[in-house]
Amino acid sequence: MAKRPMWAEKLRRQLRRTFQMPPENQETATDLHAKRLALGPLIGSGAFSKVFAGAYDGAPVAIKRQKRDPQINDYIAREIAILRQLEHPRLLRFVGQVNQPDEVWIVTEYLKGGDVSKLLKKAAPVTWYQRVQIALDAAEALAYLHDHGFIHRDIKAANLLLDDDRRCKLCDFGFAREAQVDTSTKPRRRMSLCGTDAYMAPEIHFDEAYGEHADIFSLGVVIMELICLRHVGVDDFLPRTPAQQFRIDMNEFRRVTPSSCPVSFALLAEHCTSFEPSDRPHAGEVVEWLTELLADLRNDDDNNVECSPEMLDETEFSVAVRPAVDLDLDEPPAHAGALLKRAAHGLRRWRQRYVVIADSTLTYYTSQKIYDKLRGNDSFAPSPEHTLALADCKLKKKANRRFVLVQGAMRKEFQATSTIELQSWLAILDQAIAVATHAKHAPPKSPPMSPVSLHDEVYSWLRRLHMEQYAGAFKAKGFTTLDFLRETGLAEDDFNFLGIADTAHQTVLAAAALDLQTGHDN
Repeated sequence: MAKRPMWAEKLRRQLRRTFQMPPENQETATDLHAKRLALGPLIGSGAFSKVFAGAYDGAPVAIKRQKRDPQINDYIAREIAILRQLEHPRLLRFVGQVNQPDEVWIVTEYLKGGDVSKLLKKAAPVTWYQRVQIALDAAEALAYLHDHGFIHRDIKAANLLLDDDRRCKLCDFGFAREAQVDTSTKPRRRMSLCGTDAYMAPEIHFDEAYGEHADIFSLGVVIMELICLRHVGVDDFLPRTPAQQFRIDMNEFRRVTPSSCPVSFALLAEHCTSFEPSDRPHAGEVVEWLTELLADLRNDDDNNVECSPEMLDETEFSVAVRPAVDLDLDEPPAHAGALLKRAAHGLRRWRQRYVVIADSTLTYYTSQKIYDKLRGNDSFAPSPEHTLALADCKLKKKANRRFVLVQGAMRKEFQATSTIELQSWLAILDQAIAVATHAKHAPPKSPPMSPVSLHDEVYSWLRRLHMEQYAGAFKAKGFTTLDFLRETGLAEDDFNFLGIADTAHQTVLAAAALDLQTGHDN
């Protein structure tokens, strides 16, 4: 992580000064009067606290009644300090605190939508747009926290609160603490084990040094829950064990991913839960990824511009491809279908594209709907940026159903959604590349011969020489009368022009043309 800017360092020092438990009866700038609070029903509880709905001066609030205890006083102080100092639309808004002899009451805004954990249990439908929006809200909160030099350390579905519109806010900062700055001379020290096991990054399980990427792992687990609408670790949903080094079983996740899930959403979840912390994206990159995906969903009529690997029938793209020895090099294959394409720059996320092979080129479009719409336009022309000439193209197969097409400095990376689909695309591309390369390097074909009348004087002259096979070439190249031949004769350049390579035939024709010029042809 780069050196923090001055404003972040100043805020860090302010937070350190406020990480102190307020003594009972000692007022602070955010103290509230208990008499102005009205307690409502219990809406949540934990080992050391209970959360109530309530009102402060008539305005709805949530009241967390936290027991004073030497074991957790530091966590309470840290949560209050962060709530007091940090402010962001995706963080739960702090109203104030009440210091009681045995308790500290933390008063925040009240969100009526419950939390993501409860959402997973509801029977009401949740659209992909809503799920991506929830994940984006959580990522924005995390990016803000990380930018200010802190890690949350307890990202989980229960700590993501929802309003009436299912917009999300991050809460519960008791485990949050200062993130350590990487330097080349100072090793990272290990922090305490905390968080919730099912969401915990492998490095925390192994009591290794960890940082912001541990939060990203936990967020990835939440995204998997949103995708499948299931609680991780419950009913054998993505269990993690020491024998697996606490890895996520990606094959199992792909198996249970709903068929309608946007591919990009599932790939992000896998990316965030990579075993190695360095392989996980930063929070800002997650925000960028989800922002683009949300825009895709917003612009699509079905709220689902992308699909999961299981959405496509494995036989959909299977086609009969002739063996290489039987290739018709004069007939370029045509094919179209869905593939994942990796972005060439930036975060390089995978997005589904509609790929068309035609006329020895490969072109990709945002969707089949866009392609069909463009094709109906009389002035339709494929975008050069999205088109790859297949002649002399190199096809390289990679792991995980991926392949790369390289044409000079241009490189396009794709991923098939099944093994059968991959085999079909590779076979078609092999054929298309072979045909395009052959056509590019094959010698030019002679132009089609013009039909010749049997009564044509040049044809009759060639027939007397037993050279009538050249009658079409003579006519096509303008040698249409004997007067023309008498005037020009036939030389080496003429034979090259006519495409007559046989030297014996050249000798006969040259002599006959000379006879025409000298009048000895009669």
